[in-house]
Amino acid sequence: MLALLLVLSLSSCGIDVEAVTAGGLLTQFEGRWQCDVQSLSFDSVEAIDAELDERLAADGLTREQYDAFKKVVEKLPEVRIGIRESYEVACG
Repeated sequence: MLALLLVLSLSSCGIDVEAVTAGGLLTQFEGRWQCDVQSLSFDSVEAIDAELDERLAADGLTREQYDAFKKVVEKLPEVRIGIRESYEVACG
């Protein structure tokens, strides 16, 4: 039941369920972002947001999709594992 609710929630934001799987676009994006953001310096929170928005757009994603993904990812352990794996590859 929870999985169905998550799929409906993500779909309502225009997120393809495949993008959220362990190897999906949003999962891979999040792992790379977590790695990259640690190695960069920003003058403000707004600068971090601007960088995130630029990277999302470059991958064909929107902030709305990303925010929806972040809200449900805590309920998806296999996706969290995928994020960690993507992070390890990016920061390797």
